[in-house]
Amino acid sequence: MARMTIKDWQQLPPGIYGAAFALILLALIILTGQQLLWLPLCALLASLIVAWVWPYWALATLNLEAHCLSPLRQGEIARWQVNLCSQLPLWGLVLTGPLGLTCSQFIPGRKAQLQLSAQPQLAGNQSGSWQCMVNYPFNLWHHSVRLRAPDLAVMPALEPIDYLPVGEPELGQRRRALVCFDSCSEFALGEETNHTQLVQLKLMANLCRALAAHGYEVNLATSLGLLTAPAYSAGFCALDEILLHALDRPARAEDLLARYNARPDAQLVVLPQWLSTAVAPELFAGQTLWQLLFDEERFIHPLSRGRHFHRRLSAVHWQWVIEPQQPLARLFYVH
Repeated sequence: MARMTIKDWQQLPPGIYGAAFALILLALIILTGQQLLWLPLCALLASLIVAWVWPYWALATLNLEAHCLSPLRQGEIARWQVNLCSQLPLWGLVLTGPLGLTCSQFIPGRKAQLQLSAQPQLAGNQSGSWQCMVNYPFNLWHHSVRLRAPDLAVMPALEPIDYLPVGEPELGQRRRALVCFDSCSEFALGEETNHTQLVQLKLMANLCRALAAHGYEVNLATSLGLLTAPAYSAGFCALDEILLHALDRPARAEDLLARYNARPDAQLVVLPQWLSTAVAPELFAGQTLWQLLFDEERFIHPLSRGRHFHRRLSAVHWQWVIEPQQPLARLFYVH
């Protein structure tokens, strides 16, 4: 049986020491018969009971309503309004919310309206639960509860893509692009901002915007189906949402390409693949293939850095190596 170290004892609430002292006083009363010790013993027991009941009661009756007042997007500040209400004064309340929201300011009464802000650092579905902790009065006991809430959908960050290796569309020409999104569980390496799925999410969202700005009708193929964005369109919220929801349903990009490229409608095909196992698929005549190659080694070891590798195999076949946290602004410049 492992012994408790001094550090472990320091992490215990002070009420443990108060309870131990109460037992010592009770033992002294029994052994010595000193009736005057009943006074400090009763005062100590009363303090321990009040210090335990107060935070338990305050959190048991706590009602929390949180509303995000601005869109949730990676790297952008989001403002929240939090309404609190309880049967006891919320003195000593410490809130820890989603996306790093925290509040430890003094709340004078039983109700409060807080204005908080957060800057999400990761895209995707994030937990929306709140952790509430109270240690008032006397700081002898602390009680905490986790209030469940629906997950939050954080949209990918917007980064400009200054250049794409495509010409200007001719007058009256209708150009189409088929962009395949790989949500398969095997296509996931790294952690947090170095996670391949989150990097792919940001890349696809911004690439679709850039293609539409260059006159392409963008057809985004995901496990949830095919979503079309007209050329020169500006509203991409639905596209961002379907990219997020597609992460919950696995589908290989190659399978999506075979399903939605049955007819040679798209002049441009965008396909994410692993660098070590990438194979150029068979396409229809006149189609251009862009292979977005994710380097497994650099995502497994996110501290590894090196030159971006760009290879042009033929006039209509390009390859780009995608690395963690590389800027998208110059990704498609080919040297």
